[in-house]
Amino acid sequence: LRVIRADGSGERTVFSVPGWIWVSSWSPDGKWIAASVVQEDKRDSVNELTLISADGSSRRTIRTQGQRVKSTIRFSPDNKWIAFEEEPGPGKAPVLYIANPDSPDTPAAELAKDTRMIAWTPDGNALIVAQDRGKQSILHLLPVRNGKVAGELKAISSPMNIGRPLGLTPDQKLIHILSNQFRDG
Repeated sequence: LRVIRADGSGERTVFSVPGWIWVSSWSPDGKWIAASVVQEDKRDSVNELTLISADGSSRRTIRTQGQRVKSTIRFSPDNKWIAFEEEPGPGKAPVLYIANPDSPDTPAAELAKDTRMIAWTPDGNALIVAQDRGKQSILHLLPVRNGKVAGELKAISSPMNIGRPLGLTPDQKLIHILSNQFRDG
């Protein structure tokens, strides 16, 4: 994993592993990079949710339930929580989890099944998630408080074609996504 300043200077390696690193997001305070890491030298290719300090001085592995790829890893606006999705296996629906980055030994808790992570709301009181229904998806708000579901899913969109989420715009008013997840025919 390499970082570089916006002006092209200061390129450096902050983390290296014999395997793969899928970077997902930076913490809002800029101190951590959340990534899904698969180490080739580990038996059964365990996939770990890893926080890497931006200066490369430390790393934390968050305890998770499964060994599948963790994706769409997102920090809450206050840095207190990390929400992410995990594919339990080929052809199975994703599961949404939440973890406390300051308690890496506490296992991530399941929030919802058949749910894809999009983003945190700007106030950090809910997650914007997608649930697929055939070739369409519906966006929902999932209220969370202290690492737990704090209410029912509330639909916030009509069915649409959602691909991979990219997050919220800088002004936090629009969700931007890659569309056309499914092709006609």
